[in-house]
Amino acid sequence: SFPEFSKRAKISVHDSVVLAADTGGGKSSLAINFIDDLNDKHPVLYFNLEMDEITVLRRLVSIHSGLLLDRIEGYKKDEQTAQAVNSALKEITGRKPLQIISDVYTLEDIETLIKHSVQFRKDDEPTIVIIDHSLLVQTAGKAGSRYERFTDISEKLRRISRLNNIVLFVLLQQSREGKKDEIEPPKNSSLKESGSWENDSTHICFLWWDPTANQKKLLLTKNRVGAGGEFVLNYNKTTQKHSDA
Repeated sequence: SFPEFSKRAKISVHDSVVLAADTGGGKSSLAINFIDDLNDKHPVLYFNLEMDEITVLRRLVSIHSGLLLDRIEGYKKDEQTAQAVNSALKEITGRKPLQIISDVYTLEDIETLIKHSVQFRKDDEPTIVIIDHSLLVQTAGKAGSRYERFTDISEKLRRISRLNNIVLFVLLQQSREGKKDEIEPPKNSSLKESGSWENDSTHICFLWWDPTANQKKLLLTKNRVGAGGEFVLNYNKTTQKHSDA
């Protein structure tokens, strides 16, 4: 669903990709779109520290099938919708393994689950790991400043991505302090505690609503293998579906 972005970014195994947006900007929705896009070819491990598994699956079914999200919640009351939901679930569960984890918060436990998940995979089959979102991740040891905490998380996640056969997506809230003007597109300094994320990630992307063009855009502001870029997205709010415009 994102051929132009994929062609430019060239994301590959051991990469660590930051996906940032303002609060309520749709980064979780885009992450679930990535799951639907990639899970037919790759196992996916999705840590969602805000939503439970049922909520994630409802969104995934809506994105995958095109069924309206508000119809899925009460689908058992409507036989036709129930059949469509069950058909979508059958397709989703028939693909590569998908694990949705909503009750693990420490970085150490996240690393343990990643290692356990990838140890039985074939060498040519990297696992997609998505952490949604980084601000809720907890770390062991002494509590430090916000900067020290973010630096620790960023460095350890980058190490995890290098040492395991994975592609890592880390969702991050955009800092309001870095947004001087709603009309101006975000940049790497717009990330919370931007220094560590800028240094440790291989790619940085922003999901942004451009008020001037009245368009939703995916901005690639760091790309270790080439140029950045700006990609206009179609977005259907009723199904949560994103795609290249």
